Amino acid sequence: MLKLSERIFMNITKNINKIINILFAVCLISVLVIVSSDSLILLLSIPIMLTAVNIDYERIEFLSIIIAVALISYLFIDTKNLALEFVPIILLTLTLIILSKISISDKGQIAINFLIASLIFIGIYRYQMVNQGLDLKSMAEDLKEIFEQNADYAIADETYELSLAMYPAVLSSLSLIYAVISLKLVRNFMAHRNKGKDMLALNNLRLSKKDALIIIGFAALMELLLPTIFAIKKDFVIANVIWIIASILLLNGMLVYDYIMRRRRSSLSRGMQWFFVIIFFYFFAIMFIVFGLADIFVDFRARKEEV
Repeated sequence: MLKLSERIFMNITKNINKIINILFAVCLISVLVIVSSDSLILLLSIPIMLTAVNIDYERIEFLSIIIAVALISYLFIDTKNLALEFVPIILLTLTLIILSKISISDKGQIAINFLIASLIFIGIYRYQMVNQGLDLKSMAEDLKEIFEQNADYAIADETYELSLAMYPAVLSSLSLIYAVISLKLVRNFMAHRNKGKDMLALNNLRLSKKDALIIIGFAALMELLLPTIFAIKKDFVIANVIWIIASILLLNGMLVYDYIMRRRRSSLSRGMQWFFVIIFFYFFAIMFIVFGLADIFVDFRARKEEV
């Protein structure tokens, strides 16, 4: 009889703890949703947290958390802005959940996460431009007016328009960073909970010649289709494609540098070396891009292992 009462007490305690944890998750995520309109970092942290919550709870419990967060957020945010925040949050969360459960390579998961996140970010930005009645030409004129008030020299109108037309590439670069960090955090959490495998050391990932050919083919496809389908100037498409490819090579070069740095003896710690890289990032960026391009053909990691 005592054992039965102890079992009942343990079940009650377990259920109470689960309810408390669910309420805590609902409150925390609701607060993040409410304040994320002023912070991109907070907004991007929500899909990671929701994916972590999904790992620990059943599907019904997870859906209950989503619904509760939406209802609480609705009390503080108008329907239009809530939808603009909540839809990308759900899409990014579903992407992380699906990628964390399917059996594809780490590099493949990062690539898919990068593509989906890029489309979502660019789509949101474009929607806001259309919703506010903005276009690149009018924005370029406003930027030119502001710049000429503070400068003594003139810049061609096309330069202003081109700089503003680079927003897809800039958002894609941010998406690449998000894709790597979010998957790394989710996979680490899954490994900690013994519900999945940790992501391998990121600096072991590299672009192969096959990957480079896929990127070139995808870039050529965008250059051919986007100007026709969306009536975008070809120069804008080419500039964005070059920026995105440079960002991918930059990341590859940074991973090469981190791999070499981890295996060589130095008086400076690895953290301190990265600190100086961040401080003088503009000077190192070109070097990393060259490293990233050269590594496709040379494979510095294999050479380092041979040495």
